[in-house]
Amino acid sequence: GIIDPPREEAAVAIREALRAGIRVIMITGDHPRTAARIASDLGIVEAGASALTGLELDALDEAAFADAVRKTSVYARVSPAHKLRIVDALQADGNVVAMTGDGVNARSETTSAFSHLFTNPWLWGAITLSLLLQVAVVNLDFLNLAFGTVPLTFDQWLLCAGMASVVLWFSELRKLGSRAWSRRKGV
Repeated sequence: GIIDPPREEAAVAIREALRAGIRVIMITGDHPRTAARIASDLGIVEAGASALTGLELDALDEAAFADAVRKTSVYARVSPAHKLRIVDALQADGNVVAMTGDGVNARSETTSAFSHLFTNPWLWGAITLSLLLQVAVVNLDFLNLAFGTVPLTFDQWLLCAGMASVVLWFSELRKLGSRAWSRRKGV
């Protein structure tokens, strides 16, 4: 069969985290048996442990969900909404949560990207630095030579910003419509 084993650096990072007393949780879209086996191989859970699935999470009330999150370290066949709900439950219990992975798909289908906008100063620092470097590469003469760029006019910058943000605005309008539809159906 086809096998996609975890990278060795992942195993090292997990061992170090566990040694430091950090609880490691694996949340994946993989099949439950695959997820449990990989988690076992990495030392996240003991051999023979099972994974909790998205369908099983959906069947739990809030109290049972919170209890399951306290006890479960492997989740399989979960959606981005499940991931966010698991993180919210961990944080509600007073845990500090960090996430890593091979994709950035843990976004809410209903919560605005603008909610909790200023809660991560490091992210804002990174965004600011990125924007400053982009402007520098386009506007500073010596960087124009190094990168083969030419300065943009104000109108061209506005056009770039507008085009770069189209997906965000479309997503926000879709979420707004979804929330309005949900409220309308619930009433």
